[in-house]
Amino acid sequence: MNPNTTAIVLIEFQNDFTSPGGSLHEAVRPVMEQTNMLPTP
Repeated sequence: MNPNTTAIVLIEFQNDFTSPGGSLHEAVRPVMEQTNMLPTP
């Protein structure tokens, strides 16, 4: 792959991490809770 002619497009990837039921949510949930990443008002 040539980085001068290759692009990567990421759309709505954060939902996989931050949404309960997201494919990667359980992997990052403890860290999000520990760091209070998504505080509830």
